[in-house]
Amino acid sequence: MKNSQRGLALIELLLSIALMALLMASVAKTFESANSFERRITSQDESAARHRAFEQTLRTKLSLARLSSNNASTASFFLAGAVFMGGDGQSSNSIAWTADSHPAGALVDSQDDFETSNRTAGPQGGIAEYSISMTPVGNANGKTGLFLRTQIPADGDATQGGVEQLLDPDVEQIWFEFFDGLNWVGAWDTSTMAQKRIPAAVQIHYRLSGDDEEHTILIRLQNSDVTPQNPVAAGGGS
Repeated sequence: MKNSQRGLALIELLLSIALMALLMASVAKTFESANSFERRITSQDESAARHRAFEQTLRTKLSLARLSSNNASTASFFLAGAVFMGGDGQSSNSIAWTADSHPAGALVDSQDDFETSNRTAGPQGGIAEYSISMTPVGNANGKTGLFLRTQIPADGDATQGGVEQLLDPDVEQIWFEFFDGLNWVGAWDTSTMAQKRIPAAVQIHYRLSGDDEEHTILIRLQNSDVTPQNPVAAGGGS
């Protein structure tokens, strides 16, 4: 009888140990799932914040696009799809432009021309040169995504120089359209214009890796004089 009781007690102990092991495994799996979910949510939040920051950067930089009041000057430009930069002259997946380097009220509201602003405010407050592209100008050290190049002061060469940064590693495709006062066009090249002008607005379309949705940003260029009543003529002239 005593041996039978000891046998039952041993079986009960083994069952208890097995049940505790199953319970601990279940708790561990639940804990890991919760941690994995939290990491996934954190990663998504970080990606969303990065995308918002990249869109705001584009809005800030592009909205201040500006040309010299001297039409013969080569120090300022608005170029997208330009053939001499490797484009086809019809569509654009990169863009380079000159702009006020800081959205300081005194500069934005100033009626001074391009060169006077640069002399008055100095390089850090004058005219900057920007470009955004999927293809870096310099060595990207294996990084991919959307790059922003900044050069202050502008030197008139849209193909090199400045400091480059990876704006958003998740952007895998980007293209641009420009409003000429009447239509949205795929390219803009001030180097071919008889009278240099910048578009009234820019539409930026992009896709993110792992996301088939097309995202669109519309940016009004505040220094443009292009309107439906004063459009840029077909062919890039004015």
